[in-house]
Amino acid sequence: MVDQDPIAHYYGIGVEKNYRHVVEGLLPCANAGNTFAMYKLGCVYYTGGYGVEKDGKAAHGWFKKGADKKEVRCQFGYALCCANGVGCAKLSSHDSMELMGLVVGGSG
Repeated sequence: MVDQDPIAHYYGIGVEKNYRHVVEGLLPCANAGNTFAMYKLGCVYYTGGYGVEKDGKAAHGWFKKGADKKEVRCQFGYALCCANGVGCAKLSSHDSMELMGLVVGGSG
C-alpha cells in the first residue's frame, strides 16, 4: 500500500515519480466510480514509464469508462485513443475529427 498521495507520485511532488504507486493508489477509487482517478489511470497507461508499461488497451478502457460518465478529460483521452488506434481500431480522419468536435463542442 502507498502511504503517499498517488498524485504526488504522478507529478513527483516531494517524492520520486512512480506510476506503480499511482496505479496502486488510484485503482480502488477508479473502481468505485471516481472519474478523476479513471482519467489519471488512462494517462498513466497511455504514456507508460516510471515503473508502468505502456498499455493502450488499459488506457482506452479507463478513458472510455470516464467518458461514459461524462468526464470531459476522459472524453478527450478516449477520442485521442480512437484517433490514434491506441487500444482500439484506428478511426478514419473524418471520424476522428467528428469525435474530437463532439468533445470540444461539449456534446460528447
